[in-house]
Amino acid sequence: MGSRSRQRRGCAAGLLLLYYSVLMIVRQSDAFRDLRTVGDIRQLGGTPVGLDENGRQSNGTGGLVFALKRRDGHIRGHTARGMLANGTLPLHGAVKDLGYFYAELKLGTPAKRFAVIVDTGSTMTYVPCSYCTPVDCGQNKMNPSFNPEASSTFEQIKCRGDSRCQCGSPACGCSKNKCSYTRYYAESSTSAGHMVSDMMHLSDKEAVRVTFGCETKETGEIYHQAADGLMGLGSSDVSIPNQLAKSGAIEPVFSLCFGDMQGSGALMIGNVPLASELRIRHVPLVHNSRHPHYYNINLHALSIGPDKLKVPENEWTKGYGTVLDSGTTFSYIPREAFSALKSAVSKHAALKGLNKVPGPDPKYVDECWGGAPENPNELPRVFPSMTLHLDEGFDLELLPINYLFIHTHRPGAYCLGLFDNGSSGTLLGGITFRNVLVQYDKREGKNRVGLAHAPCKLLGSAVHQLHHLPLIV
Repeated sequence: MGSRSRQRRGCAAGLLLLYYSVLMIVRQSDAFRDLRTVGDIRQLGGTPVGLDENGRQSNGTGGLVFALKRRDGHIRGHTARGMLANGTLPLHGAVKDLGYFYAELKLGTPAKRFAVIVDTGSTMTYVPCSYCTPVDCGQNKMNPSFNPEASSTFEQIKCRGDSRCQCGSPACGCSKNKCSYTRYYAESSTSAGHMVSDMMHLSDKEAVRVTFGCETKETGEIYHQAADGLMGLGSSDVSIPNQLAKSGAIEPVFSLCFGDMQGSGALMIGNVPLASELRIRHVPLVHNSRHPHYYNINLHALSIGPDKLKVPENEWTKGYGTVLDSGTTFSYIPREAFSALKSAVSKHAALKGLNKVPGPDPKYVDECWGGAPENPNELPRVFPSMTLHLDEGFDLELLPINYLFIHTHRPGAYCLGLFDNGSSGTLLGGITFRNVLVQYDKREGKNRVGLAHAPCKLLGSAVHQLHHLPLIV
């Protein structure tokens, strides 16, 4: 989070690239049935996503939509890409290597592509610099490094007298009058470099000047990850959505929609119209005075099946409260809540005849069950739903895929994807929002999060039918 570990539970070398197939949380509506992948990413506009009057994707001018891609790993063992190691949001428990979602930004002139992990828990965006040596920056990246000398629109940001020298938290430094940054992550990874300015291309004909980090040093998981860098989506002036909003290119709204166990999704930047079928519900964002760039909401209770976990409501306000974090693969809840959740899921699994099995990696003490259907669509037959009880009387009921991950060594076996976070707080990662559209709305008078079940794979695929968008997430 914040500027959390760059590693999404799985930024490791030699990762396998998986393109997700869709698993619908809700029955696919006619509005989405005819969507087909046709080309590259494009610009989206005034008609709801996935819809025109004939049920086809339209091209308008409302915002930007990126088709999300996920990179998956076949190894495990990375710690939570958690908060900064300065103690702002430490994560506890083992983190498995399931992967991360990334977008492809186009930066510089001429435009060059960079694969960046999408992360609501971080504020900065950065990519490796061409003069970062193989000793200092990993060599397994997806694209060539950013070369300042090859871009005719590149500008170096100085640390004296340049208002663009902003890094969020922690603040920028100064090295040879270059605006410098350093990020330390919970699993001891680091990213360091200096701040630069160049054009981010929104279409073949439109570009906006943004600031971002040009890496000169990586360590730990960041060094080994295959993604080129990271796109910070946190609540800060330096995040890409906020920079674009400040320039007048978009409204201060963006949405993330992650696919299921096998699928891709979409990142929507700006006030992209959404189909009425999504039935989006909103809850207020809660200000976190200690960590103002995190997206906090109020979680009042959690149910497994029809029964609420028997834990006090203040369990969900411990530590940093309840934080939404797209950059974290799994979810982490306070110890008492985790114990109750584990017992509840185990009880339901036993009643359905499932048997406890060892986890896929002996280094971790995973809660896993065998004897389930191999098809994730059939998991509701043997595993209960999970419901988040939020503000405004909103109960978000979720499928088993929103708290389970596939056992990599046993067909028909699944493991619990929520983990014990001690007293540090509640961190809701990507697993909790599979096939759930999450809209972050910071417009004046709004300051809210919208949530809705959605066919995320189809939203991502629909992007390919548009005609003016440059990025792929």
